[in-house]
Amino acid sequence: MLQQELDVAREQFKHLQKHHDEFEMKSKTDLKVLIKEVKSLRNSELELKQQLSELMKEKLDLEVWSFLVLGCQLALMIFFFLYIYIHLDLESIKLTCKQTHAINLFWLVPSKIFTVFFFPHKFEISSYL
Repeated sequence: MLQQELDVAREQFKHLQKHHDEFEMKSKTDLKVLIKEVKSLRNSELELKQQLSELMKEKLDLEVWSFLVLGCQLALMIFFFLYIYIHLDLESIKLTCKQTHAINLFWLVPSKIFTVFFFPHKFEISSYL
């Protein structure tokens, strides 16, 4: 009877030992997978930080260019209105035909530039080709 109980206890121990070994193997495998995932996530984090840094630099560059374009537009607008003032002032003076033609050519350039900068949808490149 004692021998039989001892045999049953040994069988239970073997069974428990087998389950313990299986769980230990599974946890080691899971740990390896988790380690790989952590490494992958760290690499992804570094890549995303680099991309963010590049995008922030591009954004700053675009903001600077936008500021410069706005400054150019403002300068062009001032230039355009000065031309209007000069043109209106010259209109009050009687000019010869040759002088009028030269002034009209001189007036044409800033008005086209103004149109391109402030009304780009009205600008057709085909008319200049």
